[in-house]
Amino acid sequence: MWDSLPQFFRSNPYMPHGGCYLWQPPLIGLHLLSDALIAVAYYSIPLALVFQAA
Repeated sequence: MWDSLPQFFRSNPYMPHGGCYLWQPPLIGLHLLSDALIAVAYYSIPLALVFQAA
């Protein structure tokens, strides 16, 4: 069993990072925008709940 373990690390069945959408700038910008909006929501929802409770 332990002899076959290095076999999993030698072969790489996964696509390289960015290979699925070929680093298209509009798509990367869309990912950045969505991540930024998620971060704003992550920080603004607790603040809104605190200020509403006060």
